[in-house]
Amino acid sequence: MKRTLAALVLCSAITVPAAAQTAVQKTLTPRVEQVKVYSQGAYVNATAQGDVAAGPQTFVIDGVQYLQENTLQVKITPQVAYSVSEVERPRSVQELAEYKRLTASRDSVQSLWVTANNKLEIILQKTEFLKSNYSVKGDNANLSVETLRSVSAYIDTEMTRYYGDRFKLGQEMARYKQETDDLNTKIGQLSVNNTSRILIHVENPRAQHVRFELSYYTSAASWNPVYFFKFDQAKNGAQLEYLANVGQWTGSNWNGVKTQLSLNQPSLSLTLPVLNTQYARWYQDEPRDKSLSRKSYAAAEMTAVDAAKFGRTYADSEETPAVLNNRVNVTDVEINYELIQPVNIADSKRSSVTIPVKSENITALYTYQVAPRINGDVMLVARIPDWQKLNLTNGRMNVLFNGQMLAQSYLSVAQVGDTLSIPLGVDPSIIVKRERIGEYTEKASGQKMEQTFNFQITVKNNKSFAATVEVKENYPLSSSGDIEVQLLDISGAVADAKTGILTWELPLRPGEERKLTVRYTVRYPKNGQLSVY
Repeated sequence: MKRTLAALVLCSAITVPAAAQTAVQKTLTPRVEQVKVYSQGAYVNATAQGDVAAGPQTFVIDGVQYLQENTLQVKITPQVAYSVSEVERPRSVQELAEYKRLTASRDSVQSLWVTANNKLEIILQKTEFLKSNYSVKGDNANLSVETLRSVSAYIDTEMTRYYGDRFKLGQEMARYKQETDDLNTKIGQLSVNNTSRILIHVENPRAQHVRFELSYYTSAASWNPVYFFKFDQAKNGAQLEYLANVGQWTGSNWNGVKTQLSLNQPSLSLTLPVLNTQYARWYQDEPRDKSLSRKSYAAAEMTAVDAAKFGRTYADSEETPAVLNNRVNVTDVEINYELIQPVNIADSKRSSVTIPVKSENITALYTYQVAPRINGDVMLVARIPDWQKLNLTNGRMNVLFNGQMLAQSYLSVAQVGDTLSIPLGVDPSIIVKRERIGEYTEKASGQKMEQTFNFQITVKNNKSFAATVEVKENYPLSSSGDIEVQLLDISGAVADAKTGILTWELPLRPGEERKLTVRYTVRYPKNGQLSVY
């Protein structure tokens, strides 16, 4: 399959020559100069040089992986009279340059294995010959003792050397077999579906040396961030190290390539959203056609738009290496990290490289949090305000505290509010106890029953320095108009009426103890049972 991508006719008098179909072909090996890598895919800029002969000629670039054909651009300097670029899909794996390279390597390794095997056969024959002559030591009575000793020493020496050579050859053959198996695996993974050949047809009235500049998008690359949050409570701050795992299997190695890492995804096509006219309809009650089944009538009901439900349908109406500080480019539409140092990334789908991106000191506020209704463990938490300014995205997160690795997790920025909170571990020096005070009391109140709940929370700071502890408790919310909940005593907590969560911020001196009271009543109909969940 061939598809013409771009045509440039610089001279209107020149037409596409028939000889272009049989033009001499020359292979180009472009060097990748610059890439812009996305979480999946990359824009690649590459260059190559060649001598254009007078007349028609075709330059071929083989083995480009996962090429998006409509993104290919080719520029030739100095300009030639006529050029046209096209992309060709090989008809079979055997036509791929990578197939030819891999099979040649495999054949070479197999030849080394055969040579080693021949050497091993010779050594085995020599070994059998020496073994068959061991009998000379005792069967020939005409030999002197000295001669027997010399023969015995010779056989021992040779046998030792032969066994050593056999061991080395065995290791070599095992290595050659493994290399052969690896190459066969790579050959088996080749597919014409993902491989493209770029052909650049050129015709010029004179011979000259030219430079080819190619740019295209390929999906055969990716990168993902890795974060190291290094917290140090004594310094009242933290350090963020930002690394990137980058991999590519584009069909060529990236050596000394200028690289940008983008937090956005490219838009290979831009289409403005178009809103179609929306209508609200109602159906007058009429006698139903008996020929209309209940099933089909229900289907008609489910697809009707209910204007009272704001356009919803009936169907859905139910309720760590050295880190360089690289340049960060922020625009209205994307965020890029421009790496200072060129990168080297081998063409491999099985491996990636880790590249330092940036390191910076960040603000971290340390606090203690506890929810004693769940358990009394007091968690030390680092809070990072204004984390959006750090230009973070989803990625693996490593958390270190006071120089030691605590945990690995995954940062999902979609689930983070204005402050990024990271737990650092349980602190046993702050003791929290929650207990019920007295029995639940129940009494009649008019047409309803009333129950009173009373809890006490004790918080004690056993640390040698002051600490602020955030205590969270909750009270039940009414699930219907028949149930009334009234807070009687919450010891100055901030109450969220939407969630039923009570919050205290307790600054505690060393050794200080505070007691908090939570007391509330629940009124409900007499003819029912109260359930708090």
